[in-house]
Amino acid sequence: MNKPIVFLDFDGVLNTEQYQARLTVDGKPTKDTWGPLFDPHAVKNLRQILDEMDAQVVISSSWRYVHSLDSLRTMWVMRDLPGEILDTLACGATYISRGEEIECWLERNDRPDYVIIDDLDAFSLAQRDHYVETNPIVGITEADAQKAIEILRKSLAERRRKLREEIINSETAARLRVAFQAMRKESIAKMHERHAFLSDIVKEYTNLEDFAREKSEFFEMMGVEVGSGEKCVSLYFQLDYNEYEQYFVVPTGDGKLAVSHVIWWQNEVCANEILNIFTGERYDDDDAIYTNY
Repeated sequence: MNKPIVFLDFDGVLNTEQYQARLTVDGKPTKDTWGPLFDPHAVKNLRQILDEMDAQVVISSSWRYVHSLDSLRTMWVMRDLPGEILDTLACGATYISRGEEIECWLERNDRPDYVIIDDLDAFSLAQRDHYVETNPIVGITEADAQKAIEILRKSLAERRRKLREEIINSETAARLRVAFQAMRKESIAKMHERHAFLSDIVKEYTNLEDFAREKSEFFEMMGVEVGSGEKCVSLYFQLDYNEYEQYFVVPTGDGKLAVSHVIWWQNEVCANEILNIFTGERYDDDDAIYTNY
């Protein structure tokens, strides 16, 4: 995904009336080779936007008519300004509005997420949701920076939502769902076989301690890890590097032992799951292990 773009004006945004007046009153230079000096407070607030959103700058300011892209990039370095300049809007026919120039740039560059920061509204209705209007007296304020960040976050979230929908509704996703369903069906069929095998062994016992004592060596020889507890005996099958099933021998209400219908396993998408292998019900609480048999 392309980085977000800040379409950035200079005059009234970074070059502020307030800062120019202060420099004049203090008897300090108001400009350098490129033009008026930028207000440090406005620059700081721009930095917050670029840093927080990992955004790049495209110059929309009329300064692009006076300075080339390379010259503006040199100014960026010499003035120690934040982020980096990716591009400038094209210097085309003057009768095209800045909003139209931005739309042309977006069309040529795969329409990344963007925000426009300007002190003059020359933008379409569709662009208004991406626009932050500054006061030329003070330029970018903290509130303006926060608004720009919120615009970019909202745009990024919407793009991700649409991307998720495209992926979910794609033919590839449909084929994967069918494949996962087949894998799950095959896995559960094998679980039924293992459950029947274990149940045939367990039916001879009425006491967890007796079962664990007499069958631990047998299961360990089969590569099955046995764990004893007050409420159950667990039988852990490591089937592959990232595939396991864990069955539980539990006491029943009639004084016998049974193999719980609920197991822990690593499912077809390698997520841990507590599953009733006969009903298909999934659980968040492992107490279900002791009541399903």
